[in-house]
Amino acid sequence: MKYLLSIILFLFAANLFAQDSSDVLLPPEIMKAEHPSAHTLNDIKIMKSFDSTFMKILIQYDKKNGGTEGFSFDFSSYYNYLRKIILGNDELFLRKYAAMQLPLIKIYGCDTIKKDTILERMCLRILKPDDIIWIISSDNPENPILFFSNIYTNLAVDNYLSHTIKLKSEPNAEETKKNFDIMIKKKFTYNNAIYKKNPNRIVKADALINIIDSYTLFCKFDKADYYYKILKTNYSDIKSDIIKNALIEYSPEGRLRTGKTIPQFDLPLIDSNKKISDEKLKGKYYLLQFWASWCAPCVGEMPKIREIYKKYKKSNFTIVSISLDDSISVLKKFWQKYGDMPWDNVILKNGYNNKIVKYFGIVGVPVIVLVSPEGKILANIITEGENSWSETIGGYLSHQ
Repeated sequence: MKYLLSIILFLFAANLFAQDSSDVLLPPEIMKAEHPSAHTLNDIKIMKSFDSTFMKILIQYDKKNGGTEGFSFDFSSYYNYLRKIILGNDELFLRKYAAMQLPLIKIYGCDTIKKDTILERMCLRILKPDDIIWIISSDNPENPILFFSNIYTNLAVDNYLSHTIKLKSEPNAEETKKNFDIMIKKKFTYNNAIYKKNPNRIVKADALINIIDSYTLFCKFDKADYYYKILKTNYSDIKSDIIKNALIEYSPEGRLRTGKTIPQFDLPLIDSNKKISDEKLKGKYYLLQFWASWCAPCVGEMPKIREIYKKYKKSNFTIVSISLDDSISVLKKFWQKYGDMPWDNVILKNGYNNKIVKYFGIVGVPVIVLVSPEGKILANIITEGENSWSETIGGYLSHQ
């Protein structure tokens, strides 16, 4: 929870609480280049005021409930306000700025907002690769560049599926590969345009990180390593936690990379005097899961992990879950609400600052890897795709 709040504070604190002057509403280079009107600056103040209000509500909820689990927020009125601006005839810069607020809604209110293809296409039309507006999103954990590159990619994939495949059944392996190829190409095209054309170094670095992430996601490690070298050579001097973490996470020497030997570990189990280690697990297939109860994607993956455990627990297979929560009591509350995790569990307090977490090179959760009986990392389960968990694990365990 502490880590989540630190991200939120990072996102908002720089520009929320000093709104009396136009100088603090926008970076000086934008003011100089765009010369926004008084009307535009007033609307930007409204947007920033909404952000401030939202953050206060979120923090109040956290203090009252001891975490953000279960938190929900109705973004409908704000979304409609932004949509009206983006699709309207207001000053172009204001429309772009409104578009930049959409990732916040996507992160915290995606369940309340329906897909809006008309709005998505308009955003892609008005946001250009070399636009100075991207400075606002630079070094931002919400990653608007990735947000809009995903929209660009998804629209292309939707078009491919509806006009090219036209299947009444699930795509076969060849069609799935074509789908992945389109996704890789489109993600690269969008991010590479920003990397090549935008004059701001942090914006270029953000786009470059997205390129590396996309190639890593689809296990195109040769291409990921090529762009990683560019990032490290040309942008490692920038003081940025996002760049710093990317240089750790995507390093060719990354400890949890497919094909490598699992790092040595010897960790105490929760509510036990026993320990679990890589040595003790030799001879078995196992999932090594890094997660936290405050991580929504982690919680979302839990039913699938339970299903896998139930299916394969009598095979030569087990699971080790390593929590980044602050206390065992937090975990026990989670188990009471969502069900137990009947396999080996470890807790590493202090989150990403824990020395063991740093040792594994973990800069974000969830991280789930499948390890062989010889201790080799066979697959990064998160990158295998939503529907292929059982197929990936079953491919190794079917002969057991």
